[in-house]
Amino acid sequence: MLNKLKITSFFLVLALMSPLFAAGQTAADDAQNQDTRRCVRDEQGNTKCPGSTQDRTLQLREQAKKRLDEAKAKSREARVGALRSLAGAQVNRTENAIRKLGGLIDKIQKVITALTERGIDASSQQASLDKAKNLKLEIQTILADLKAKHLSISSEGTDSKRQVQTFMTAMNEIKKKLTELHRSLTGIVKEL
Repeated sequence: MLNKLKITSFFLVLALMSPLFAAGQTAADDAQNQDTRRCVRDEQGNTKCPGSTQDRTLQLREQAKKRLDEAKAKSREARVGALRSLAGAQVNRTENAIRKLGGLIDKIQKVITALTERGIDASSQQASLDKAKNLKLEIQTILADLKAKHLSISSEGTDSKRQVQTFMTAMNEIKKKLTELHRSLTGIVKEL
């Protein structure tokens, strides 16, 4: 009977103590897990805790940054494309203006030729017309260079703004020369 009593008391003590053992064991497991889940500081000074919401937040930030960079690249590409098409339109308008002024030069040349055949002195107008022809050739040379600049405008790199500025500077120079050419031609026509 004594043995039965010892066995019963042993199981009773075991039943009473098992929650305490279990609580102690989970506390030890938690401490061990805490040691393996220690937070680590990276090169940029950010603290990373494995399995925490902080990791998820950092991942979401990185994804958002990637999407933002992609959107900026698309936007930049669209702006540069618009600038490239505007530059192309300006080149086309300039070519048309040169072509029309070239036609005007040809007509003036025919008039000067007809006047000299009649015996009228038109040597000063011929000299002015020769200057206008030289100015037209100079404009065409600048325009050829301008076409190369138009084609070199690209969204790659950071120098697209500088490329557009050099293009616009050259375009403004051509516009001034076209205005000068037009004035010289109208002056020749008035003299005739």
